[in-house]
Amino acid sequence: TNIAGPALYGGYEYTPERLNARTGELLKDKHTEALKLMPAIFYEADYEVTLIDPPYPDYTVLQDMSAFDDYPAMHTYVLEQGQSVLVDNQVFVDQKNHLWRRNFFCYSLMKSLPLMLQGTLYQGGTYFEPNGTTLTSQVYDAPFRASGNKLQFLKSYAVLRDLPDKVKLKETGNTFLCLSNLTTHENQILPAPSYEPADGVDNGAYDASHTERFLAGDKPVTITNYLQMSHYHVNAAALLRLGKWMDALRQMGVYDNTRIIIVADHGDNQNTIEGTMFGDGWEDDAMYFNPLFLVKDFNSQSFRTDKRFMTNADTPSIAFEALIDNPVNPFTGAAINSDAKSEPYQKVFTSHAHNIEVNNGTVFLPGAWYGVQGEVLDQRNWQFLGEH
Repeated sequence: TNIAGPALYGGYEYTPERLNARTGELLKDKHTEALKLMPAIFYEADYEVTLIDPPYPDYTVLQDMSAFDDYPAMHTYVLEQGQSVLVDNQVFVDQKNHLWRRNFFCYSLMKSLPLMLQGTLYQGGTYFEPNGTTLTSQVYDAPFRASGNKLQFLKSYAVLRDLPDKVKLKETGNTFLCLSNLTTHENQILPAPSYEPADGVDNGAYDASHTERFLAGDKPVTITNYLQMSHYHVNAAALLRLGKWMDALRQMGVYDNTRIIIVADHGDNQNTIEGTMFGDGWEDDAMYFNPLFLVKDFNSQSFRTDKRFMTNADTPSIAFEALIDNPVNPFTGAAINSDAKSEPYQKVFTSHAHNIEVNNGTVFLPGAWYGVQGEVLDQRNWQFLGEH
């Protein structure tokens, strides 16, 4: 997110290459500037602007929203820290309190052990819980069977679940709502086909009788291990909840007059589709660089797949189209468009340095660079540009 997020929010001025070119500014300031670009432009155009959980404002993990104080009428909310998470479920509350009491005691025991034995007692945060219940991680013994939940997944999923109740209609005027959500980031096994959180999951019978669902168009998708299956599950969970949100917008009467953009900052390298690997490294799966990008325009009634070359840096241009005439970056004065996409190739950067507490200088720490132009799943369209 620290590498790919700025371009999604700010456009082609905020690709890794262009961020690195601004060597006199901290990454955190350039990142925050990108987060503010779309909200600031819509705000100045008299839109009512609402932001929910923007990623890393001022490089703060817990989302210090003071970066938006220059816009006093802008609505900013932090929801993924637990305000929504199943607090209405007494069983969940009791379970959480039990785990906290038990784990505080077990943690004390663990820290008193020799270092080489601490990991054994810790057991991924479960401390040999008899039924495997945990709110820190998920314990699994097969791609279809697991117990426990990740607390961050529950927090993020609850935000999507509660959208129909939390978002209210505005009778007049224009609005811009920007929501970031980590449901698909926190992979875990969920009960199929509902893909809703549960303490214990065993999908063995369902998976055996529904293998046909693992298709990407006419291409088979390899789902054979826990990581592949759990990523599939959380994506299914998010899309189902977004579908319910679309239904709620229809019932509210605002679906047709709303432009909806669903876009991710990056994909993942699970090697689930044959032919997408173009090198020897973990980052050489093209799906890692092929995030979801869905656009529902005003009064749109049909679906189609667009094979034109796109990147998530197209997001601001699509958001402004026919709404903001000749949009200009209020922080740099540059025109906002997708002209950079027509360059001979796009430079794509990846790095293992995802931690903003470490990778927070004026340029990104060294990583791998690639060039790509055209169909991203065609190995011939990629070239390795070196590490720097």
